[in-house]
Amino acid sequence: MRIYWFAYRQLLPVNIPISAVLSIANPTYYPFVFATFGYFCTAFLYQYFYRNSWILYLNIGYSKSSMILGTFFINLFFGLLGYAILWTVL
Repeated sequence: MRIYWFAYRQLLPVNIPISAVLSIANPTYYPFVFATFGYFCTAFLYQYFYRNSWILYLNIGYSKSSMILGTFFINLFFGLLGYAILWTVL
């Protein structure tokens, strides 16, 4: 689980502004965009710009698809948590 958290922390600083830009029309959709489409845009950009960093995870026994899926579930958890907080506030 620690390796997924490490990979998630590398994707998070990119995911927050991308999701903010994508949800500029309706800010109440920010948690949904953060959890889904913003994450996939971030994963694509990370793959494009830091292609060789996946070798680190391959060397310790994790495939690229398992890392993307694991970090997606962490991101989905935080997105749903943000959506629940937003729903209770509004």
